[in-house]
Amino acid sequence: MSNDVFELKVSARKFCKRNRIDINEHRLMRIVRKVIKRAEHEQRRLERMEITTPDGYSFIDYRDPTGESAVRNIMREILTPRANTSKVA
Repeated sequence: MSNDVFELKVSARKFCKRNRIDINEHRLMRIVRKVIKRAEHEQRRLERMEITTPDGYSFIDYRDPTGESAVRNIMREILTPRANTSKVA
């Protein structure tokens, strides 16, 4: 059993004792494993969210339809020649 699991198990046991919760060892370990799994998942999610390159640019490693369509709209605006919109009175 790793040190993190042991510490979490001891903390959970103290919490249960302090709050007068009767819990058996099997259920306690299931809760500890679930908490560890959730913490690992959250850590991976945070690592994936945004990566900054050494030159200061940021990018995300998942598909972002809103951001992608915003970039396409801006590029279309830049590249499309504009019609003369000035009004002659």
